[in-house]
Order: sequence, then C-alpha cells, then structure tokens
Amino acid sequence: GIGGSIPESIGDLQNLELLYIDGNEISGPLPSSIGKLAKLKSFYAHDNNLTGQIPQDVSKLGNLQRLYLHQNELEGPVPSELGALTRVEKIRLHQNNLSGKVPSDVCMLKDHSLVDLQGDCGTSGKIQCECCTECH
Repeated sequence: GIGGSIPESIGDLQNLELLYIDGNEISGPLPSSIGKLAKLKSFYAHDNNLTGQIPQDVSKLGNLQRLYLHQNELEGPVPSELGALTRVEKIRLHQNNLSGKVPSDVCMLKDHSLVDLQGDCGTSGKIQCECCTECH
C-alpha cells in the first residue's frame, strides 16, 4: 500500500467526488483543507494509520454520503460539526481512540438520511453512543 500523509493540497481537488484511500499505510492527521472538497460524496480512509482529531472542517462536505474513518488511530471527541452532514448515509468511526459521547447533533442525522453509524461503544466502551446502529 501507499504510505506518507495526506497533503494540505488535497483541498485543491475541488471537483473530486470519490476519495478511496483505504487499506494503506497513510499516517498523520486529516488536513483541514479536506473541507474544501465540496463535491465529495464518498470518503473512504479506513484501515490506515491516521492520527489526531477529526477536523471540524469535515462539516463543510455538504454532499458527503459515506464517511469511513474506522480502523485508524484517530483520537479526541466526535465533533458535533458532523451534524451538518445532512446527506450522509453511513459514518463508521469504530476501531479508533475516540472518546466522549457522540453529540446529539450527530444523532439527529438519523432524522435525515443517516442509516449506519458505527463506533467503539460496545465492550471497549471508548465512546458513549445512544444512536449508533452498531457498537464494536
């Protein structure tokens, strides 16, 4: 697989609709410039070595339908800004080091299009999630 980190210049690809970088050895944080990818519908970055927090700028991805960030080393809280993703259908955050409670703003997405929300709320108990469809 490919290694290295995701460059800030990823935000220059403003017509990008699909970004599949899963199953590699990508490390480092998700750059905030990811929020400039306004046409992005699917972002698959699972099964890598991503670190840091989920950037609040992800909330600017108004067309996003699938956000797969599971199986990384992401940490910190699940940002309430994810609640702005009113077209999202699937969010997978499990097998990370996220902590705290999944914000109610994110849970309210189930009133829109969200049908699949997965997190580490099972036996690992890393996060509290009252609205997850599957706990790991």
